[in-house]
Amino acid sequence: MSAYFNPSEMIVPKKEKNAVTLHITYFPEPHEAIAYNIAGWIEKALEISGCKNIRVAIPKSLARKDEYTEFDVSWS
Repeated sequence: MSAYFNPSEMIVPKKEKNAVTLHITYFPEPHEAIAYNIAGWIEKALEISGCKNIRVAIPKSLARKDEYTEFDVSWS
């Protein structure tokens, strides 16, 4: 994350076998388009890794004045 967006902070509050939740807790100028761009990178990385039925949702967003941007990711 920091290779592309510096400064920024991302944490992983939840990990499961076929799911993960990621939180961007700091981003200097949040924007919905950037969140969807990151979601696309996540989806493509999982696709390249051989995952199927990939789902990436963004229920919370710094751009919408939430406490963090959340990515709920699942796959099979």
